[in-house]
Amino acid sequence: MRSRRWSGPLCGAVVMGIGVILAAMPVVAAGAAPDAVAFARISSTGSVVSFGGTKTKTATASRAGTGDYVVTFTGSYGPSTTTDTIIPLSTAESAIFAVSNAVVDSASKGTLVIDVFTFDPATETDVDNNCFVAVFNGK
Repeated sequence: MRSRRWSGPLCGAVVMGIGVILAAMPVVAAGAAPDAVAFARISSTGSVVSFGGTKTKTATASRAGTGDYVVTFTGSYGPSTTTDTIIPLSTAESAIFAVSNAVVDSASKGTLVIDVFTFDPATETDVDNNCFVAVFNGK
């Protein structure tokens, strides 16, 4: 019976490759996880149920169409805030199964506009659902 262990020159190259990858990884000091600068729970009718965030003062939302919610956050997000630094995460709330997608419409030091779409993945149709969005500001 043949051994399932790695052996031979390939094994050494793989182990060395892994060592090089690990050595090249930056060391990051332990610390607190980044805070969401903005977050909100949006009803299926397009109203803000609740909101918060370390940099957010207000949040508004509107239903732009079936399963399409435009969420606007205002606050103090920093002078280097752009659509490239904003990282939105979203999820849909459903009694069965639905998904969501979030897109950054615009971003500035004082305003973030996130478009959240909710849809049924089985039929690929837009559906109205409560949804949640959290926003992080990257570098």
